[in-house]
Amino acid sequence: MSKDPAVLFYTSDFLTGTMTMSDDHVGKYIRLLCLQHQKGVLSKEDMMFICKAYVKDVFDKFVEKGGQYYNIRLREEAEKRQLYSESRSHNRSNYNKNKKLEKYHMKNICKSYVQHMENENEDVNRDDSIVVKRSSKSIPPTFEEVTLYCKERGKGINPRDFYNHYEANGWIRGKTKIKDWQACVRTWEGKTPMGIAPKAPVKLMEHPKPIDPVERDAVAKLISATTRGIK
Repeated sequence: MSKDPAVLFYTSDFLTGTMTMSDDHVGKYIRLLCLQHQKGVLSKEDMMFICKAYVKDVFDKFVEKGGQYYNIRLREEAEKRQLYSESRSHNRSNYNKNKKLEKYHMKNICKSYVQHMENENEDVNRDDSIVVKRSSKSIPPTFEEVTLYCKERGKGINPRDFYNHYEANGWIRGKTKIKDWQACVRTWEGKTPMGIAPKAPVKLMEHPKPIDPVERDAVAKLISATTRGIK
């Protein structure tokens, strides 16, 4: 897949977050954001090349880990757009395989576009965090909805395996149509990668070993002799 040439830019949030910065610092900040979008992360050399010197207002907009710098909000927006693109490609692929779902997929594509690409972030600007609106339990869900929910749960479930499994089964478990796919995800969290719940090992009752008659007599004689010695 080629590099995505764009990312959503929320002008109101940007103006609010840079209100106290000088025009010079804002210019450096926006150039660093563009460079991060192209490279993924920034090195200290990249930061210094554009800023020329340490500029606290600008550097505070980026997180530094292991010598690499990145803006959290930009990374989240880029990841969200990538998930959107992957889910659209995946849904259209399934549409081509099953013409009966044509009406559903076209409706779903339109709804998903509004939901994931044009959502307003409700102006929650604390720590540049993002509020993403999702319709939660519609059946069948989009691949992006499954991916986001599995990532949110953080239990190690492979969203593609889960989605492909139930997509192939027509979103039916046993003989019953699934009503809550998120509950199915939570059920998978307690299962093995093969989808089979691990069984607890069966412990067999241990019977005491029978005492050998010869040993029993020898012990009795020893106790008797010891008792006579004490008297």
